[in-house]
Amino acid sequence: MNSDRHPLHRALVDEEDEFRVVIRGASAVDELLKRTIDAAFPNGMPRELGGRTMGRRVELARGLDLISGDLASAISQLSEARSFLAHRVEDELPESTVERLVEATDGFILGSGGRPESRIGRVGLAIAAIYATLQRESEEAAHQRSEAAAALVAWRAQRVLTEDEIRELLRDLGLSVEHDD
Repeated sequence: MNSDRHPLHRALVDEEDEFRVVIRGASAVDELLKRTIDAAFPNGMPRELGGRTMGRRVELARGLDLISGDLASAISQLSEARSFLAHRVEDELPESTVERLVEATDGFILGSGGRPESRIGRVGLAIAAIYATLQRESEEAAHQRSEAAAALVAWRAQRVLTEDEIRELLRDLGLSVEHDD
């Protein structure tokens, strides 16, 4: 095993134990998901929104439009696979779970050539595709937030109301600002 490789690469590609691939891969995806959500808030994610499960974090990230619906579905499939292994004595996933996980990532991998034939290879590639897609989508979400924040600051800077505009708005609301001096 090459020790210069990224830890996720070692966990997904060099590992031969399906249990470890799924648990480590899900952990890496969950950590990246937490960082993605945390970055969406100016002072970090409020504790109340933290969510105690990967499923809750997926819902939050989707609700904040940080990830696509397809990625949310794929992460949910990975979460289900992780839960299956973490809460049972089996150390391999049912074939139907592997197929759902692989199918959930079909749109993330271009071309049909070069896909591993081994079960562990398919699982590892699916998890790597989820991680890479999450990384790409979180970077794009951060870029979009940055652009939107800059546009909002610019709009606010040029949108100063005059006294007459304020009086008109207040009149429209049925409030009077006229007073005797």
